[in-house]
Amino acid sequence: MKIQRLKLIFSLSLVLALGACATSQHGNTKIDDFGKYMQIQINDSDKRDVYLTFGQPHYVAYDSDGKSIWSYKRLNLTPSGWSYVPVWGLLFGGMNKEEKVAYFEFSQEGLLKNISSKDSSGYVNSWVGIAGGGVNDDKPENATSIKEEMEENSLPYDKTKDPSTYD
Repeated sequence: MKIQRLKLIFSLSLVLALGACATSQHGNTKIDDFGKYMQIQINDSDKRDVYLTFGQPHYVAYDSDGKSIWSYKRLNLTPSGWSYVPVWGLLFGGMNKEEKVAYFEFSQEGLLKNISSKDSSGYVNSWVGIAGGGVNDDKPENATSIKEEMEENSLPYDKTKDPSTYD
């Protein structure tokens, strides 16, 4: 009986220890590939070219002049050192986060006019993360339907990559 209990405790400890080592990556990793940016050209590439290179955007926004901005996001989460310290890890453990958002600005005609990106990093305490805080959404206030944008440009739409459809 004691041996079975020790095996169970050891197995659970091993699963928890290995699970704590997990690195979590979300979003579009293509925005980290410099070679992808070399495949498109300002004032020459259009929305189809950007779609074929980077895939479906996370957000689409239009300004008052009819120019559009496609946003792509990537998020990496890795456990902080405190997460591995027994007992203290429960209180002070958390995740180190790295976020990147790439913006592709298009003219009214759909030609690529500008590319920019924003990087940020920080720390999210486990308790804040459980409560749903610590990670920014970066959704533009004037975000429009990705599905409509894809249909308008005769591009494939993937519901699983559309943040507006997440529950």
